[in-house]
Amino acid sequence: MASPSARRQQIVATLVKFGETTVEDLAKELDVSSMTIYRDVAELEASSLVTRRRGMIRATDSSLVESAAAIRIASNSEVKDSLAEAVAGYLRPGLSICLDDSTTNLALLSYLEDLQPATVITNAEFIAKEVRAQHETNLILTGGTYETWADAYTGLVAELGLASVRADVCVMSATAVDLKHHFHPSQAMARVKRAMLASSRFCILAIDASKLERSGLFKVGDLSDFDVIVVDSRLPDDFVSQLEEDGRTVVRA
Repeated sequence: MASPSARRQQIVATLVKFGETTVEDLAKELDVSSMTIYRDVAELEASSLVTRRRGMIRATDSSLVESAAAIRIASNSEVKDSLAEAVAGYLRPGLSICLDDSTTNLALLSYLEDLQPATVITNAEFIAKEVRAQHETNLILTGGTYETWADAYTGLVAELGLASVRADVCVMSATAVDLKHHFHPSQAMARVKRAMLASSRFCILAIDASKLERSGLFKVGDLSDFDVIVVDSRLPDDFVSQLEEDGRTVVRA
């Protein structure tokens, strides 16, 4: 039988891959009793790595894991729509637009129909799927190592692909921000985001208030990486004021 530490690592790996599961499914997968899984989950909850509600166990947004893409897509849709509308004001026909694996960028795709011709460069499979349905939009998909939890690509192939292009605009979000920096829980994804910023002429960060409450282990870069920071209306006024005092261009969605 695996040690408690090894079991808990496997539970986290399963949640990173699939987003959510049940005690029963984990017990079958790990060949242990449900009571053993309950104890393991309780320990992971105490470390803020998972949450358990109504029989479902889910990965939390923490410094170790990001919620599965399917869960992220369904959350905060109204906020993402308002952020996308504000970002769209900076776009015009003919641009090449680099989009990271942030689900906020899905809401931006509906504006591309009025911005043709356009080219989208992305590492996110779920964004590429939507772009393929827009027959007039050109698509460049980075390829690389496929990460199931993000439905996106990372690794050297993705980074080299981004280094070979020069996008007009980059639009991305972040798992976490403070007044100086932006962060992501995955080292590999943080590297891809850095490559996107380095390969783009004009960079936009789109964040909502929840990003102030989360943590990310790896620093992607400084907020000075961005020409514009688009925020939702719930972001505290004192936070926005400090960004502006630091010389950031902030737009409220």
